[in-house]
Amino acid sequence: MFGLNRRKKYLIYPPFQLALLLANVISVLACLAIFATLLSSSFNEMIQLGQQAGFPEGHPYFQFLSVQGSTVVHRLLIAVAICLALNTVLFIWLSHRLVGPIYGMKLYLERYVEARKRGERPPPIVFRKNDFFQDLAGHLNDALDTKRDGA
Repeated sequence: MFGLNRRKKYLIYPPFQLALLLANVISVLACLAIFATLLSSSFNEMIQLGQQAGFPEGHPYFQFLSVQGSTVVHRLLIAVAICLALNTVLFIWLSHRLVGPIYGMKLYLERYVEARKRGERPPPIVFRKNDFFQDLAGHLNDALDTKRDGA
């Protein structure tokens, strides 16, 4: 099977897909900010408890909290990076299946209009096997057939 390009183009309609992806990344980062704020508040409360207990500044309790705080922040950043990467891949994959039929309809309707101008009857629209909205192709074909028959 030489000459066949099996690579998929996942960004079919980049303005739409990237806008959705950006909204998703912003919501994930907003959740991270909320989580980090609450986590920081918890550590601050533990520091206040140590101060209320009368521990001096260099006490092992505060050193422990400092080490734990750094460890939690470090691991949280790693988790966020992994989650954002996985989320981005999943989101682009799903948006590919969502945008594919819409973009396919756009191209089909453009070709349909051109074919009708030439007096031709275009073939029915068919979506890719794994696209969402498979039933939409049938509805579109029915509507265009009805319009062509004059009904």
